[in-house]
Amino acid sequence: MSATRISPVLAALALAACASQPPDLHLAPGQWRADLKTFATELPARHMNAFHFTSQAAFQAAVADLDRRLDGLDGDQSSVGLEQLARMIGDGHTGFHTPEAFEAQLPIKVQHFGDEVRIVEAAPGAEPLLGQRLVAINGAPIAEVNRRLLTVTPADEGMGVRQGVADRRMTLGLYLHGLGITPTRGSARLTVAGDDGRTSEVDLVPTIARAGEAWTSVQATTPLMRQHENDPMWCATPAPGVLYCDFRSYQGLAGPAATMRAEIARTHPDKLVIDMRQNGGGDFNVGLRNVVDPIRDDPTVNRKGHLFVLIGPMTFSAGMSNSAHFRQRTAAILVGEPIGERPNSYQENRELTLPNSHLVLSYSTRFYESAPGDPANEIRPDVEVPTPWDAYKAGRDPVLEWVIAQP
Repeated sequence: MSATRISPVLAALALAACASQPPDLHLAPGQWRADLKTFATELPARHMNAFHFTSQAAFQAAVADLDRRLDGLDGDQSSVGLEQLARMIGDGHTGFHTPEAFEAQLPIKVQHFGDEVRIVEAAPGAEPLLGQRLVAINGAPIAEVNRRLLTVTPADEGMGVRQGVADRRMTLGLYLHGLGITPTRGSARLTVAGDDGRTSEVDLVPTIARAGEAWTSVQATTPLMRQHENDPMWCATPAPGVLYCDFRSYQGLAGPAATMRAEIARTHPDKLVIDMRQNGGGDFNVGLRNVVDPIRDDPTVNRKGHLFVLIGPMTFSAGMSNSAHFRQRTAAILVGEPIGERPNSYQENRELTLPNSHLVLSYSTRFYESAPGDPANEIRPDVEVPTPWDAYKAGRDPVLEWVIAQP
């Protein structure tokens, strides 16, 4: 009997039908193998250039290795194994979405400051941990935990964005268990240390954040860059003659951008500061049309020493592109820390849902050159200003402070 053949059209429709179903990690090894085969076949076929960073031979060898190990892996470990394969491709737009149903998080958030990992936010009940150094998780030194987490970050992007992704996943039970750091995703034992050097252990249980639940920040005051976090753009006057505008989103940008331009015309600021450190991307053409080009065409602010753009490791995608546009099209001085994403890179993601687990894979379909001819392939600030732990804890913003201090 000949094997049944499924037409490409029917196969595409079958994959599309999976997109509406919730994720399921409780699969038999054979189902995971089917998902792995779909992933290993479809990703190279759909990505514009899947092997721009990792060779096809290395990718196929890693796929074969995961296939051999699937019989001994549980759902978390299998899904994380797929994520490690996707992140081998290298660009920041290729990888699996963390399913919302599995985003249970330890009641803390952490951030790297140099080699230290500090607890910077805490859910109700976990406030005594604020400011402590995270030393180990389930006995694994934090450096080893971080090394494993970096395997589920985009391998060809700068360390800034990779570390940001790793810090976010350091408190997610799915990744802690999937990477073999904790025996289950349901709990974790943390070793923490105070500034006096004394260590202690605490057991934490990941939970889904409840709507309206107020987390406490370690910061003594809330800097401007962390205010109005749901607004695409908003402006303030932190010092006489300084108009600060936090540009973090492209959704509904036209109205706030028009308000910014009206404020420039009304107040004639001596310095205009565009903060893009938390801009996670969107459509860079919207940013060009509403922000970059109108500022370029306004001689009252488009002058050297009067226009500043703040950038950082998590300035991403369209945010990264528009930062490059500011450098290319205006007299802006870029201040802050290097952008983590490569400016000449693969972007414009599309999605594929795997047939059994219903995990959603993002993959890149276009190549953009935001810094043509740059051999380093990175966007560094004209003036590099880090934010050390002491300044962060105090609620200070050394980057904005540097701009305000300029004559």
